[in-house]
Amino acid sequence: CGLFNSIFCQVKQRSKWSIYPVSSWEVSPVHHKIEAGNKAFAHKLFKTLLMEHPRKNIIFSPLSISASFAMLSLGTRSTTLTNLLEGLGFDLKVIKVWDVHHGFQSVIQMLKQLNRAGHLMHRDMLFIDSNRKINSP
Repeated sequence: CGLFNSIFCQVKQRSKWSIYPVSSWEVSPVHHKIEAGNKAFAHKLFKTLLMEHPRKNIIFSPLSISASFAMLSLGTRSTTLTNLLEGLGFDLKVIKVWDVHHGFQSVIQMLKQLNRAGHLMHRDMLFIDSNRKINSP
């Protein structure tokens, strides 16, 4: 098993396909902090899942999970906000809460641009156990 947490795109150039990492694009320092937090979260989650299920295949999207929790954190404050963001791997002494939210917004906008251009297909899905009761607002 392995963990791969980079985004790659394909671009057709004169009948040949070129594959290049998105990280080669110009990105702001906030993107680097988001990337660092997301990598820390991905490795911690992967390690935890691997320990719990050592003989199973593990497939997950760390960016989708962390972006979802970052969105959830918009409706929180105080200890809950701190716990959520620190749980996602962000050191709030190094990155401001606003920078986390702004950084995820920028990353999602970049993914949408790549999606519109046909270079990347990005979808988020949530699977819920049919035996669980889900409360609606």
